Amino acid sequence: MYQSLDYLETLAAQMPKSRIAVAGAQEADALRALEAAYKKGYIEPILIGDQEEIHKIADQNNIFIENWKIIHEKDLNETTEKAAYLVGCGEADCIMKGLADTSRVLKSCLKKEYGLRTEHPLSHVAVYEIPEYEKLLFLSDSAMMVYPTLEDKVSIILNSWQVAKAMGYQTFKIACVSISEKQNQKVVSTLDGFALTQMCAEGKFSKELVVEGPMGFDLAICKESALTKNYCGNIQGDADMVLCPNLEMGNAVGKAFSLIGNSTYAGVVMGAKKPIILTSRADSPRSKLMSILLGSIVAGGGSYGD
Repeated sequence: MYQSLDYLETLAAQMPKSRIAVAGAQEADALRALEAAYKKGYIEPILIGDQEEIHKIADQNNIFIENWKIIHEKDLNETTEKAAYLVGCGEADCIMKGLADTSRVLKSCLKKEYGLRTEHPLSHVAVYEIPEYEKLLFLSDSAMMVYPTLEDKVSIILNSWQVAKAMGYQTFKIACVSISEKQNQKVVSTLDGFALTQMCAEGKFSKELVVEGPMGFDLAICKESALTKNYCGNIQGDADMVLCPNLEMGNAVGKAFSLIGNSTYAGVVMGAKKPIILTSRADSPRSKLMSILLGSIVAGGGSYGD
């Protein structure tokens, strides 16, 4: 459907500016990424952190932040609380991690008093632009759930579909990858893949979703492999998303896409009523920008239950 992450810019340009609350904003990479999105008119940053340090870092890196809102808070743990509060009360649209610890950001977002919790657990949704693949490819989970249960995988699917819907997908093909297309009592992912396929056939998911598995990774993304192996499913090398059996695989595949496949990705944490933007120091400037845009688009696309 969509081949390039540049499509996120097209979407962001059509939406109202998203107000992004940044927890621990005294961090150069975060400020650079925010500036790139701000200059294009996509977002309004709300910086939460040590005001003196924020200005110092901005000056050192020639980042112009004079028109940005700054909430002074020296305690990094408190920056996550204030960010969650702002989103919970509607004064911000999504949260972005700056210098604050990731676990603190997530913990604050899950506190009942901020009203951001849903029935879904948190999962990471990554969208990859891979030169050798014909369209964008979603990958989940590669950052949050270590060994997701069958119930967790249902939530991963729903979290990912929330992102896809915000991006305008009308149909969405999800491949439940494993070592084989056959059930194996010793390999849980083959059993889960079969169970998820049955759920889809029984109408447990949205009719726009195609959930299929278990299947080898090659069958999910390579049409030639599907043809050679006479695979006759609905997903024949043209998956929109790879559902990983565990964090180890998801993390490894994601890094292989980036380091060997020369890909760029955008990623958000889903499961709360609004997305959480977590960027890594190792991410490219374009990936950081695209993650901010993705979070902004999902935040403007409605919350669970809308």
